[in-house]
Amino acid sequence: MVFYTKSRFSGERIIKLGFNMMKPDELANLARQKQDLEKSKIEDIIRRRNLNKLYHFTSMENFKSIIRHGIAGKNFLTKNGIEFQITDNSSLQFLKDAIFFSLSNPNDYMRYTKRMSGMKLIVAEISELSSIIEIFCEVPFVATPTNSSNLQIQKLFGSNPELFLGYTGLKNLFQKESVRELFALDLKEPTDPQSEIIFLQKLPSHFITRWHVPVRYYEAFVDLNGDYINVHKDFKMSQFDSYDGKKAREQRDFRSWDITWIS
Repeated sequence: MVFYTKSRFSGERIIKLGFNMMKPDELANLARQKQDLEKSKIEDIIRRRNLNKLYHFTSMENFKSIIRHGIAGKNFLTKNGIEFQITDNSSLQFLKDAIFFSLSNPNDYMRYTKRMSGMKLIVAEISELSSIIEIFCEVPFVATPTNSSNLQIQKLFGSNPELFLGYTGLKNLFQKESVRELFALDLKEPTDPQSEIIFLQKLPSHFITRWHVPVRYYEAFVDLNGDYINVHKDFKMSQFDSYDGKKAREQRDFRSWDITWIS
């Protein structure tokens, strides 16, 4: 279905396509337009809520590729003949070249489910405030207050994508005060632990400030990527223990039934 509407942020008529019909360049242009107009508000919410961390999960086999080419989407990697391991196989066409991040905290529920499937994940962290502000102001993004595969999210996006773009998209990650109080969430924590920041173009590897590798296969990771770890020292390395996902499951199950806080 195609929707024609008057854009609230540009004053021009734009075409809004259904969630799975929108072309990547159409969405990126729409997101970039909104971000250009809202840079000061975007920077303000980042500073006010101290949104100084972004996390990206990937297979440890993708480490060298990311150091060489940046964090990139499937279309870019395939087009350029770059080998990679798929970690998030979205069925949505316009997200085929997107890259997925969690804001403030890693998506522990996803980390748990991927680990249970046998995937060896490592985590890239971006934690320089100046980099965070630059990325959110310059790189087109979509912000979904729960997992982007949620059917309610897809339906709402199809009718009103502006709710997921720019300052509005970021603001909607922190709505529903009753839920936030129930779980005693910090100012920087999104309401739903499965909320996503989806960047629509690749990010250079120089933005990465730290890599997190699980203790149980840290040695295997070093054996596989030791030459790159030794040569590229612009980032830090750390290890983390496995997470059982229990708390994340409880929060997700409580919140996912209702997205009426989006406004």
